[in-house]
Amino acid sequence: MSGWDKPPRGAILNRAHPLGNRFKGCWLFNEASGLYAHDYSGHGNHGTLTNMTEADWQGGNSGPALAFDGVNDYVDCGNDGSLEITTGAVGVWAKSTTQDAQQTIIDKNTNGQNDGDFTLHIDPTTNKFELRLQAAPSLSYTIRSNTAMTMGQWHHVLVTFGSGGMRMYVDGVLQDDTDAFTGGMTNTNANLNIGGFQTAYSFSGLMDGVCIWGGALSAAEVRWLYREPYDMFEFDNPVKYFLPSKFLTITPSDQQELYVVTSESD
Repeated sequence: MSGWDKPPRGAILNRAHPLGNRFKGCWLFNEASGLYAHDYSGHGNHGTLTNMTEADWQGGNSGPALAFDGVNDYVDCGNDGSLEITTGAVGVWAKSTTQDAQQTIIDKNTNGQNDGDFTLHIDPTTNKFELRLQAAPSLSYTIRSNTAMTMGQWHHVLVTFGSGGMRMYVDGVLQDDTDAFTGGMTNTNANLNIGGFQTAYSFSGLMDGVCIWGGALSAAEVRWLYREPYDMFEFDNPVKYFLPSKFLTITPSDQQELYVVTSESD
């Protein structure tokens, strides 16, 4: 989890990168000030810090991070159609500072009453990470991490859902608990909130960044994200990517040209 730094504020997303061309939301929390969190996906799902202040910007795992108080803090990212995802993935870097409390990490949920409700949280009894998807008011599906989260330690938690069923990875490792349920994050009536279910079940601790992809990620891609979480923003060294038409080698001087060329397929 070391050896990399978070991209600076205003970083440009490389849309040719295989992990950067499917973003539906990407909040790096690299602002370090203000009451908004910029969405780097291009979909404009910028977050509003709610019940939070400038003091909640603190040092994180790889740069600035947001501190949540465990009471009523959350980041409201709105309810744009780009956040209604049938098959996708959600990933977060988080460090909890408490145990034995229900802590919401990411939520798009109307109190578990609608098909398509999505909640990623820490269970108050087991302290394990849990993903819950709602199929109907009285029917939900849940998967859990193998072991409890370690208080005071940074964890990378990523869940995939949709056509491939429900899977969870913690620190790059696929967890044993899976489910064949193919529902998604499709509730059209709820905003996507980071760090709390509105003003309840708030996360207590730090978050370093949250990303959402349209389309499930492979196990290899999840491991890549764990090792190089911001690789899709970097141009420090020549890198190679597959595109539909050809194989490109990209150097820093190619950045502007690449952005123009690939924009036709966005």
